[in-house]
Amino acid sequence: MKRKLICLLLLLLTLTPAAQAASPAVRGANALYTLGLLDGVGQHSDGSPIYALDRSLTRQEAVVLLVRLLGQEQEALSAQYPNPFTDTAPWAAPYAALAAQKGYLQGIGGGLLGAQAPMTEQAWLTMLLRALGYSNASYDDPWTQAKAIGLAEAPAEGFTRAGAVTLSMTALGLPMNGSSDTLLYRLVQADAVTEQEVRQAGMTDALSRRPLSAREISARCASAVVFLQMYANETDLETDSPCATASGFFIAADGVLLTNYHAVGRTMFAFATTIDGSRYQVRDVLFADQERDVAVLRLNPAELGTGEITASFPCLPMRSAQTVANGDIVYAIGSPLGLTNSISDGIVANRSRLAEQATGSPDPYIQVTAAISSGSSGGVLLNEFGEAIGITTATFAYGQNLNLAVPLDLAMSVDLSAAGTPYEEAFEAEPSPYADIAMYEAYPDVPDFGALVGADLRSSAETEDGAVYLYDAAAASEDALAEYYQAMEAWGFTYHFNREQLQMVFVSQALGLSVLGQEVSIDLEGQQIRCYQIRILESIVDTTALRSDLFPWALP
Repeated sequence: MKRKLICLLLLLLTLTPAAQAASPAVRGANALYTLGLLDGVGQHSDGSPIYALDRSLTRQEAVVLLVRLLGQEQEALSAQYPNPFTDTAPWAAPYAALAAQKGYLQGIGGGLLGAQAPMTEQAWLTMLLRALGYSNASYDDPWTQAKAIGLAEAPAEGFTRAGAVTLSMTALGLPMNGSSDTLLYRLVQADAVTEQEVRQAGMTDALSRRPLSAREISARCASAVVFLQMYANETDLETDSPCATASGFFIAADGVLLTNYHAVGRTMFAFATTIDGSRYQVRDVLFADQERDVAVLRLNPAELGTGEITASFPCLPMRSAQTVANGDIVYAIGSPLGLTNSISDGIVANRSRLAEQATGSPDPYIQVTAAISSGSSGGVLLNEFGEAIGITTATFAYGQNLNLAVPLDLAMSVDLSAAGTPYEEAFEAEPSPYADIAMYEAYPDVPDFGALVGADLRSSAETEDGAVYLYDAAAASEDALAEYYQAMEAWGFTYHFNREQLQMVFVSQALGLSVLGQEVSIDLEGQQIRCYQIRILESIVDTTALRSDLFPWALP
């Protein structure tokens, strides 16, 4: 009865300004107390508990809290397991006995638990991970696993009862390993905690991880996704002629973002435009891995044009590929074809797809059905809870809805506080393989099709709106056509496909040019000769109805 009165008092206190201003640790301690998971070390004069949040959590206090979080308090109190430890207080002895019986912890030798010794954050994290079903959690490095599931980001300075409370509150709202049930939900199912106590503690949201609708995903996550423009050199920057565009997304409030390596490699300058139109220069490269196609960048927080410093950017929580399962609902947000902040949905087709032959990386990708088009590279793949699980990276041309995303595990290990390398210097040692390719004399910014694919020029002519070139197609292999496609992208052209006319379409907004390519048949001395026709237009063609998921060498 006394406990219920105290719970009621705590609920009344939450209506007062003082309680509203309480620290997260105090609010968490109140909630854990209401759930019957945390004891105070005494009482205030008004009967409310004293939490002593600023002192260390002792090992015997940690054992009691762990057993309660596991929903095994009643078993501990009724089973009467033998207690192998001689230094535990009577109130902690049953809990220590159960923990020893089930192998949750070991003593320090000599029949001692080290009951009054402080519990370390390392040990407590390991215990929480095992409570969440990660039986193989590593004591040597629990932070990697904890970060992967959203339990903890990094080691804290000093570990107190406040830290234990905060981590325990986070753990209660996380799903059990291999299940969508949260730890708190399991406690309710085991009758270790009542639904009334959950409501009194204000933790009904932690009973389940409510999936978000597409509208909610867009509303919550789109502001963390940016449109990237890259420039190969100072001349391109001065003429505002980006050599490539892509997407990226913030993973830290100080302007750290993720994108694909292939989007930024071989460039000297990069700029990010946020959803509200603000533009920032990319200042540093914190990490770059060409094989895994991952780049971690940091912006200069000074907005271009105004010079105003942005104190905080909206960012997305990251989750490991270990949390992904086949059939999970996913969403992709990026800038396909420069259409910023476009959202698409789908499912995980294969959580660990090996695609080395297509991508060059021996590591697995997340295969999804969510649409990914040119310009979406570097965009975010989200789970149904609005958490980033991958970087949208590639698509298979020969098929439908066969798209790949790089898991975030590698990026999650990067030190986001590192100084990094100035962007202008990060990629200069990797010259573009297309730096010396031949260009059309009349159009010095357009790669010469014939020179790239090894096809002989049969004829050429100027037109009212550009020029047209006709090449012998016999010598052009699929590999050569793929090289042409890659060269056009390297020089800032975006690709589309006109299915009605079986025509590949390249567009450069910066140059104001369109390049149309298609296979044609001409009559030469009574014989039909297969040729490639390349037509350059001094205008931008309408590509809104065209597809970008078919590659030029996949002509039907």
